Amino acid sequence: MFGGHWGGNAINCNASGTITVTNTKTKILEGYPYEANYVGGLVGEGYAWLKNCKATTNLTLTLTDNRTATGENVPLSVYFGGAEGSSTYLQGVTYQGTVTMNYTKAVGKANIHFGGLSGTQRYGYIQNCLAKATMTFNNNNDSAVEGQTFAVGGILGDYDTENTFCYLGAMFGISGNRVTNCIDISSLTVTGTSVLATELKTVGHILWMLWQLLFCRVWV
Repeated sequence: MFGGHWGGNAINCNASGTITVTNTKTKILEGYPYEANYVGGLVGEGYAWLKNCKATTNLTLTLTDNRTATGENVPLSVYFGGAEGSSTYLQGVTYQGTVTMNYTKAVGKANIHFGGLSGTQRYGYIQNCLAKATMTFNNNNDSAVEGQTFAVGGILGDYDTENTFCYLGAMFGISGNRVTNCIDISSLTVTGTSVLATELKTVGHILWMLWQLLFCRVWV
């Protein structure tokens, strides 16, 4: 429906059918600090309101990165979700279908955000939503790659906490990143080698979540 949705409202919209994206990377893009890929059943990259919308779509993303020279210098980010690749405000949104990712990147940094409803949430909120996604992640790498992370969830892949109004929230009591009254009946199948980074940094994540809970009011 939208490759990019920045501002305004999309209300009572429906999308159905099949979306197939094949992205093969062979050349380093000089001068770019990072590369991002956004794929969703309703919206690719979302910075706006999506209300009472439904996606009944079958999504397939095949991403093959064959670059080896200076591959670690340009991090690759993927935002892949049943309804939105990335989202800000979702209210009464339903997704039902299959979400399949075929992934190959043997060298370099990468962050995969994979969700049944949305790949990642940038501040805002998710209310009264339903995800019924059959999710499959096929990792075609021969081994685990240092510096690559894989975040997945039936509703959300993850929160983009670095782009929230966290510090304003701490000062003025502004709440963000809320998920309320949502239903997740998704399933996930992962094949191939684990994509999780060798450095999990568990303590750092725990301390960061405590900071969020105490000062930024993040509830899931």
